[in-house]
Amino acid sequence: MSKLWKDISVLQVNFEKGIRWDVGTGDMVRFWQDVWVGDVALLLRFPSIFEIAREKEGFVNQFCVGRGDGGYWDIQVERRLQGDEVDGYLSLLELLHGVSVVNGARDTVIWQDKPREGFSVHSCYSWHRRNRVGSSITAHKYKEIWGCNIPLKVKAFTWTVYLRRILTKSYRARWANDGDILCSLCHAEGGDGGASNGFVPDSEDCMGLAWLCYWVGLLFLFVG
Repeated sequence: MSKLWKDISVLQVNFEKGIRWDVGTGDMVRFWQDVWVGDVALLLRFPSIFEIAREKEGFVNQFCVGRGDGGYWDIQVERRLQGDEVDGYLSLLELLHGVSVVNGARDTVIWQDKPREGFSVHSCYSWHRRNRVGSSITAHKYKEIWGCNIPLKVKAFTWTVYLRRILTKSYRARWANDGDILCSLCHAEGGDGGASNGFVPDSEDCMGLAWLCYWVGLLFLFVG
């Protein structure tokens, strides 16, 4: 899988974490994987029940027998419940008590980050940024680099180097088979300690150049 599609997959996962469903007929909402009752997906809240569930990919309407007050939930498992599984199963049924599918009503998506305002590209970007930036160090660097009033290209380059995601010639060599695998930035050779993984290695030259661009941007800001 290419780097582009990996990033798209990450975006998709984070997007799915940011939405919840208001169930109508229940034919578009996945019972276990989607967030539609409670704050998390049922497979995360009841992992032991999910593991023994007979249907793991079904939609909500497939688990609800009947409609309205006369309906009930039929969650079939592959074997008899044992130990704590009994309590988990009963807790699941208790959570679903009073919830039912509604004929003729559409399943609607609610954007959890801005439930009143609704989905927007800006809110989706903010959500993705909060869920992707993991460590406090990375979060601090993110604010330091992107929050500074310097040229956008300098920000982008510095951030890319910080994440070690600048493509090297070794990446091109895999496809072109031209044998030239020196890093375009620091000229490190491929190998166990070089740039053979397709990205700039953790070298002082690369990071030094990145921070040089960073401070040059600041200089332009104050002098200009």
